[in-house]
Amino acid sequence: MRNCCFKYIIVSCRINRFKTNGIVIFFMKSGLRAIDFMSHKVVTVTPNMTIKEAAKLMNVHRVGGVPVCENGKLVGLLTERDIMLRVTALDKKPSKLKVNSVMQSPLKAIGEKFEDLLSLSRKMHEHDIS
Repeated sequence: MRNCCFKYIIVSCRINRFKTNGIVIFFMKSGLRAIDFMSHKVVTVTPNMTIKEAAKLMNVHRVGGVPVCENGKLVGLLTERDIMLRVTALDKKPSKLKVNSVMQSPLKAIGEKFEDLLSLSRKMHEHDIS
C-alpha cells in the first residue's frame, strides 16, 4: 500500500506506533469501542431450551441471533440462519430439538466490551464472520 493512499484511509483513526525487534509496527484505533454501539439488554438462551422456545424469544425481542449461556458462561451462538439450515431446511420439529444440537460451538472469536471497533472487525475478517 502506498503512503498517499494510507493517509486518506485513516483520516478519522488514531494511529499508534511501537517498535519490536527493530521493526516499526503501526496499528489503528477508531476511537469507538464495542460498548459504544452494542446492545446493553442482551437476550440469551440456554442449551437445553427447545428451538421453538428460542425462536419465540428471538421473535419477541426482534433479534437475529442470541448468545447461548450455561451457568453464566458463554457456550455458543444461535442464529436465524442456524435454525433455517439445521431445522427448517431439514424438515425437523423445532419443538423437539434442543438449542445445543443447532447452535454454533465452539465460538470462533470473542470480543471484549472495551475493545476497539477496528480490532473487532479485524477478528471478524480473520475468522470469516459476517
